[in-house]
Amino acid sequence: MMFTENPVLYVRSKKTTTGDSRFAYPAHPHGYNFGAFLGSARTIVNYLPEDQEAIKLLSQTEIRYKLIDLTHCPLTTRLKARISRMKTPTFIFKEKKIVGVENIKQALGDFKT
Repeated sequence: MMFTENPVLYVRSKKTTTGDSRFAYPAHPHGYNFGAFLGSARTIVNYLPEDQEAIKLLSQTEIRYKLIDLTHCPLTTRLKARISRMKTPTFIFKEKKIVGVENIKQALGDFKT
């Protein structure tokens, strides 16, 4: 990961898809649904608890940062993060790589003083 002048917060999320079908084929033995899907489906994105706490913490400050969800990044970016054993949340700020909520709190406390 490259250091930038703009602060960046790397997080991960879990995506959950829920479906509500009003049209089904109960006679099909494997439950496959061929044809028009008349129901609705929605995707819920939940950040991991530590990542969510970091997002909340940074939202309370006046620091403008870029939020990057590694779950939605291209395969090459995810592989680089996995190979470098990048843990989330990771905050890159002023040429420093800060990992973990407690370390981010401490760094923001030092920044304010």
